[in-house]
Amino acid sequence: MTTVLFTAFEPSGDRHAAPVVAELRRRHPEWRLLAAAGPFTEQAGAVLVAETASAGVMGLEAARRLQELPALVGQLQQLLPDQGPVVHIPVDSPAAQFRITPAFRARGAKTVHWVAPKIWARRWDGRLAKLRRQTDALACLFPFEADWFVRRGIPATFVGHPSFSRAIEASPTAGLPETTHRVAILPGSRSQEIRDNLPLMLEVMDRLRSEMDVSGVIVAADSRAAQQIEALNQNRYPVRSGDIDGVLAWSSFAFAVSGTVTLDVARHRRPGIGIYACGLAFRMIAKMLIRGMVLPPNLVLGREAMPELAPIAMDPELVLGAVRALLNNDQALRQQVKAWDELHEMYEGHDPGAGVADLVDGVLA
Repeated sequence: MTTVLFTAFEPSGDRHAAPVVAELRRRHPEWRLLAAAGPFTEQAGAVLVAETASAGVMGLEAARRLQELPALVGQLQQLLPDQGPVVHIPVDSPAAQFRITPAFRARGAKTVHWVAPKIWARRWDGRLAKLRRQTDALACLFPFEADWFVRRGIPATFVGHPSFSRAIEASPTAGLPETTHRVAILPGSRSQEIRDNLPLMLEVMDRLRSEMDVSGVIVAADSRAAQQIEALNQNRYPVRSGDIDGVLAWSSFAFAVSGTVTLDVARHRRPGIGIYACGLAFRMIAKMLIRGMVLPPNLVLGREAMPELAPIAMDPELVLGAVRALLNNDQALRQQVKAWDELHEMYEGHDPGAGVADLVDGVLA
């Protein structure tokens, strides 16, 4: 019997894994699908053997999590069969995945990486050789990635993005304010992101409300994030947990922390702005390592369709000026929406669940 093991260490990875689990369960109901992940993979049909994706972490907490990996590997190896095909699907979180993948490969497992590490975004990155050694197939989120990796000797395939593979079925969330400008406030899912960015976003929103007819609703990624957000928000703005589609359907503008959520904004064809506020040390490191744009929609399009302020200091004047200018520029808002039409065309016809499942079937052929 074939065994497939998913490992995911953040809520986004858990969500990315879920459609792959569902597709493999549909194609191969007799296979054994195991997951060290979270509730989405479990709901999709995998046996959850370890809860590893309940909260995104950064900094010292992330370092502590890395120290726990040997124990996790030992636990997972006990669940793998001595005979029969095994496929390991590491989902994003390369810092953790590169540490655990060799142990499974040493036992003969094939490796299908789902979500390419953003090696291409850095001026220098020593992970390319590791990826080459640890990969039988690489499934890419962004259209330009596959060619970049193939030219460097890594078997890569563009499979699409989960944000664009599901239809928008949600109606606007009921009971939210009806104002001229309706802002979806998207502060990220990691606790440090929320801590660094939400106070700045709230200050900007407070000042905008004193100038124009604007309302805001905060979207929390999950209940844990909602608790942290409520503590910072102090009842200033409504908070909706896990309701990104409903809030974006209600909104006319998105105020987002840089990350995957900006693709959800583009999927809903909403204009917006992306920010990433952080401390001086992180900004200095980022400016040394990262080249070019950082927002996923801009990377895919190859131009700055959505204005991005990342990384920046906690500077409300800078962000307020940028948001105010956008809200007062109807032409710029319309141009963003046209850019999202281009993005939809680029992802049309790509089903990441089926695409990754094809790669799994391929490495076993």
